[in-house]
Amino acid sequence: MTKGGRGSGQGRGSGQGGSNRNTRGSTNNASLTIQDIEIEIPDQQPITKEFLVDLLKQHHQQLNNDFNSTVESLQSNLDAVKQIAENALSLASKLEEKVQSQQQEIAELKKKATQIPLLEDRIEERTNRQLRKTLVFKGIAPKPIDDDAATTAIGAAAAAAGQKETWKDTETLLREKIAEACDIPFEETDKMVERCHRSGPNPNFKGDGPRPIYAAMYDWKDCDYVVDKFRAANIADPEFAGQCEFKYGPMTTRRRNLALTERRKLKAEGTIISGYLAYPAKLMVKTEGNGKYKLYKDFSKSPIDWGKI
Repeated sequence: MTKGGRGSGQGRGSGQGGSNRNTRGSTNNASLTIQDIEIEIPDQQPITKEFLVDLLKQHHQQLNNDFNSTVESLQSNLDAVKQIAENALSLASKLEEKVQSQQQEIAELKKKATQIPLLEDRIEERTNRQLRKTLVFKGIAPKPIDDDAATTAIGAAAAAAGQKETWKDTETLLREKIAEACDIPFEETDKMVERCHRSGPNPNFKGDGPRPIYAAMYDWKDCDYVVDKFRAANIADPEFAGQCEFKYGPMTTRRRNLALTERRKLKAEGTIISGYLAYPAKLMVKTEGNGKYKLYKDFSKSPIDWGKI
């Protein structure tokens, strides 16, 4: 290239060429043009092959550095994205394990929940068996304490507590009523009743009848015998003062109360003539005088509302 040519190149370097240098530096163009070479040639610099090779090497090195920097930046960003993805996968795996564990716990709880009614029924059945020799007597009026009994220690304690009947009085009253219902001598009842007591005051009881008597009997056969005799006495004489039934667990008692409520309703409507409860809570009814008792409804599995007492 002639010096005249360089002169024109120099003119471009001092004018338009200077602007091109800034533009190239800001855009970091990867291609090398003739104008770029002319801009890079210093004034009075002889253009030789070595100079051009060196200039190209410089540009190549710059491009290589820019490329490596870009690759490193991309690699860094890729590593960051990879780390985020790995963390997300790890978190998802932990969440999946936790969800599976909770699902397993829920399944076990549901299984246990289905077993609760079975366990309740087993406990209730065992309770009923343990109470087989316990009877509940209702409608037996208490005996007022007399002046002589009030002078004894037990009588004085009872009178001080506002109680008109001692434990011995309760036992005597019960044995007399059993003897009357079973039509047996009073002395024979001593071999039947092991111990007894009258229930305490119940704030939920709104009736004015006497409090029931709970009696532990010696023999289950006597229990069955006494219950049958009291039932026969009630049927023969509706005015007979005293009812007797077995003592049951809380669930059976509630269900039998439901059956008794239904029986009272049916009798009030005139739908049935009579009815009784078969164990554990089966309502047996008779609709005709000469008819037989038949099952009206079984309350033995009825749900219990424990909110109502």
